[in-house]
Amino acid sequence: MSAFSFRDRMFFIVLGCSFLFVLPLMLANTPYVDDIYRSQSGIIGWKGLGRPLAEVVMLLLNFNLTHYFIVDLSPLPLLISALVLSLSVMHIIKYFDVKWDLRSVLPFLFLIFNPFFIHNLAYKFDCFPMSLGVAAAVFAFAYPFSKNWRSLAIPGVLIFASLALYQPSANVYVSLVFLSILLGIASLSSLQQLLIQAMGKIGIFAAVYVAYYICFTIVGRFVKSSAGSSRSGLVSLDMSGFYDVCHNVRELLLLVRSLYDGRLLVIALVVLLLAISGLVLM
Repeated sequence: MSAFSFRDRMFFIVLGCSFLFVLPLMLANTPYVDDIYRSQSGIIGWKGLGRPLAEVVMLLLNFNLTHYFIVDLSPLPLLISALVLSLSVMHIIKYFDVKWDLRSVLPFLFLIFNPFFIHNLAYKFDCFPMSLGVAAAVFAFAYPFSKNWRSLAIPGVLIFASLALYQPSANVYVSLVFLSILLGIASLSSLQQLLIQAMGKIGIFAAVYVAYYICFTIVGRFVKSSAGSSRSGLVSLDMSGFYDVCHNVRELLLLVRSLYDGRLLVIALVVLLLAISGLVLM
């Protein structure tokens, strides 16, 4: 009899895939953008981007809470990131209660095999806090929703932590909410129950977003760095934020329209087919 259950073997497969995905970055061992400055000075600076929890995490990893500087520990942060992302994938699979077989598990690897996240994993210093931000968003989404205080407080704390680690990682939470609706409709679940769950989860996210906005925009001075970087900026809760959203929607429509020039359309159709196939497999 095998010492490992099939679920354990699936975890090792997911973990192996995650390590293979980050292996080229490990072998390259090249500092990326901010890494150069941080490796020379040891200065962190994430608090100035609204990410104070990222500083705490990396200071703890460096065992250096007193002198307030960090050193290059690569590839350790990247290795831990691969582990964290693998655990997040397994938690999503457990939440959706799919069969523990290879065909059902592989589609959920989209959380790791994300071309938009390669840029984040390329950072020697940032990759671990960013991966933790994704994990916090995943665990917040997967926490059972009900009307008791724990189902509100625990996801709320996790969403706030996700924002304080790396703001865009909280988008994973919203994406999973919509994915749960799609999978629920596909499995012929109760539409009313689906909407109640989705509205409750989105409501928690909205409340935490406002709280974070107040903490780090009105009370704090952390959203933008002294250099004026807006990479981690929030959508402001005023007309300026509304105009930003409208601008992004227009840019998205222009991008979609550009697919009809005959060249990118084929690539778009292939990606769409893969996405639909993944949903069918799930």
